[in-house]
Amino acid sequence: MKKALWIMLGFCLCNVQALWAQNEGRAGGHQVPALVTSAFNTKYPNMKVTDWDWERDKGLYEAEFKMDGKEWEAYFTPEGAWEETETEIHKNQLPAPVNKSLTAGPYSNWSMDDYTEMDTPEKGKLYRVKAKDGNKKMYLTFDANGNMLETKDVAAMKKKKY
Repeated sequence: MKKALWIMLGFCLCNVQALWAQNEGRAGGHQVPALVTSAFNTKYPNMKVTDWDWERDKGLYEAEFKMDGKEWEAYFTPEGAWEETETEIHKNQLPAPVNKSLTAGPYSNWSMDDYTEMDTPEKGKLYRVKAKDGNKKMYLTFDANGNMLETKDVAAMKKKKY
């Protein structure tokens, strides 16, 4: 009986491993296009993707990977164009001009959390912060000089998702 149980367990583990192997290079059940994987490898040579996702609401492929001890997410169009890379950071990692804008700007009385560093092809490094005031939540995006470039209502963004 024990022998049969071990054989069944081994069979199950082999099947699970085979399923994992089938999902490598796949995102949400979709095969990641070669243009996308090639673009990632060109942008981040020697980095290994830990997970691919299809971000349906954005129409982008998301590559999750580790770099410099942090988890990063890079976004690519289905044609392989790089759109953005981001990682979570601590408040003390924000540039001084961004901190100054947060403490002196129109959202200075709001509580802040979820700090994100982003890199984009058009605007370079950007910083996004989630600001909260009661039930109201906003994403604030700044350039490295502390200029607020964009505000987005978090609730409105969630309503747009499929």
